Amino acid sequence: MLASKINEQNCAQPRIYDLQRLVRNKFKYEDFVEMERYLIKQCIGWKLNITTPYHFSDTIQGMGCLFWSDFDSQVRASFQEGEEAE
Repeated sequence: MLASKINEQNCAQPRIYDLQRLVRNKFKYEDFVEMERYLIKQCIGWKLNITTPYHFSDTIQGMGCLFWSDFDSQVRASFQEGEEAE
């Protein structure tokens, strides 16, 4: 489960229910969640946090989108059309 989340380019990641079927329901849903949490925090040592609006805006700014002029002209036009309709 964890390995499929590392490379997020593929949207067809297995769900926990799929993994349960593979092991013929020998483990409960909560067992998978707890084991993944253990692997992430204890074995790999990752520190988990919650994504906030600040993280989102920081990512957008990191992509170079600071002003309306940075957006594609078609995107700007669609936003302007929506504002005129109001």
